[in-house]
Amino acid sequence: MGAGAMGSVYGAALTEAGVETVVLDVDAALVERLGRDGLRLVRDDEEATVRLDVRTDAAGLEPVDFVVFFVKAFATEAAAELIAPATSAGTVAISLQNGWGAGERLAAVYAPDRVAIGVSYQSATVRAPGLVERTATGATVIGSLVPGGEEAARQACGLFALADLEPQFSEDVAAVVWEKLVLNTAANPTAALSRLPAGELTQLPEMWALVQDIARETIGVANATGCAIDSEDSLAHIEQTLNEAAKGKGSMLQDVEAGRRTEIDVITGAVVRAAASAGLDAPLNEAIYALVRGYERSLELG
Repeated sequence: MGAGAMGSVYGAALTEAGVETVVLDVDAALVERLGRDGLRLVRDDEEATVRLDVRTDAAGLEPVDFVVFFVKAFATEAAAELIAPATSAGTVAISLQNGWGAGERLAAVYAPDRVAIGVSYQSATVRAPGLVERTATGATVIGSLVPGGEEAARQACGLFALADLEPQFSEDVAAVVWEKLVLNTAANPTAALSRLPAGELTQLPEMWALVQDIARETIGVANATGCAIDSEDSLAHIEQTLNEAAKGKGSMLQDVEAGRRTEIDVITGAVVRAAASAGLDAPLNEAIYALVRGYERSLELG
């Protein structure tokens, strides 16, 4: 679900691995382009064209085994409704979306023990409609949304193993999601507000200091919720991830450049709400949240 940067990468990888794959997106112009020209996928200096089965709806599809959600978090319910005609009681719903809460939204549609959640450390950027640059590879970490859902999560890992998407099963996926949330709160909105690509966030001392301070604040909130995250390990991972992504653009920066609504509510907003519930102050996250919400308000005002 979703033919953006990450949906394109995963859809292409599964297709090339011989898995019968359909990519759904509501952008009719994009679907037409992909159907006509194929997906141009760039990595380093190499470019390949991948032919995808891409559609705007699920009409005529037989019940699918898996649905992988890469839509924006606020579009989760609409995406689930779009694919509903092609799902059954046995379908496994997989959320690899940014932020916190998409799994719970899917559990309102699918049996909770058939919902797998996780994070992807693959990285990609849309360079133009139908042209996606794969800027980094990494693990796809999957776990069950609820106790008893381990079978579905392991089935999801088996799916991604077919396409060499580096699946890892996690017994404590909530902590894994929080670890990715630390990265996202520190790097995604700061890149969006500064318009800097990933690698540049570590090069400007003032910006790198801010990224680290936001990460430490988010880690404090995570620890207060019971998800133990080591600060120094997390900061080292953030630095490595940003440097490896180099000129890659985070999803929120891509949204801002395209004049779209962002996922700030399920990223930084989720941390602000968790901090309030724990009786903690999170002034950096609160400030970043206000600034990005201000940007979104400017879109509404035209």
